[in-house]
Amino acid sequence: MRVLITGDQGFIGSHLRKAYRKQNADVYGWDKKGISDNEKTVYPADMMDMDDAIRFLKKISPDMIIHCAGSADVMRSIEEPIADMRVNYMATESLLFALKKCGMADRRFMLLSSASVYGEPSMLPMDEMQPINPLSPYALHKWAAEEACVFMHKCHGMDVKILRIFSAYGPGLRKQLFWDMYQKIKNTGMLELWGSGEESRDYIYVDDLVRAVMFIADRAKKDDIYFNVANGEEVTIRGAALCFVEHMHVSKEMIKFVGKRREGEPINWKADITKLQRLGYSRSVSFSEGIERYIQWADRSCG
Repeated sequence: MRVLITGDQGFIGSHLRKAYRKQNADVYGWDKKGISDNEKTVYPADMMDMDDAIRFLKKISPDMIIHCAGSADVMRSIEEPIADMRVNYMATESLLFALKKCGMADRRFMLLSSASVYGEPSMLPMDEMQPINPLSPYALHKWAAEEACVFMHKCHGMDVKILRIFSAYGPGLRKQLFWDMYQKIKNTGMLELWGSGEESRDYIYVDDLVRAVMFIADRAKKDDIYFNVANGEEVTIRGAALCFVEHMHVSKEMIKFVGKRREGEPINWKADITKLQRLGYSRSVSFSEGIERYIQWADRSCG
């Protein structure tokens, strides 16, 4: 099996690359530098250049494309919306139309989207039919990428899957909440966080996320397009912070919430993962165990 993983040097893409290589798949990566053949040979190529995309899709002829490439920085999308649109929407459209022009519309195309497209949900848990309500340019561009996939499915019969990833974490993640927590505790001895602490997220450890992606890749029917990727568990930011300081063996008294919300971020999330569970998914790493593993990785990484 030939698998093309875009953004294979990123957090999720790198874990997927390792997992598919363990299954002896022929894995090709595509990042900013170009295309790699099992991490060895690089062909310079621009994902947003249609000629490049067509040339290398023909050369590789992948059986499946897992599109992880893009930015996952909400605040940066607010500051630089056009740059965010290029990497989160335009690159997706370029790949989709290149596949069509190559006669590869029958190849499974997996878009790693984001739960951010839901915005502030009208009810919890959120199933895949929850109304779309982007609160940031990042969420808007992810939704636009989803719509491009749906267009290709409806108009050209393309086999697309849209995976709405909730709050993923694990070794290799050098940004977002837990990396920020780790750095603040190590560097300042305090843990000052946005919001009230009653905000909540639905976390999924990267090993479980990879399993979920592979289940969808292998088992989902062609006409079943949307999937929440999470654990169906609501964890407050206060609860996450308490778990974090416990595993770092520091006092919970160091935690302080400033009360101010960040622009573009919803308050509460909890996913309905019924569809994912029907494919055989169940959690293998608890939240507490995942946090412990993450801190151990951060200690090694920063040591």
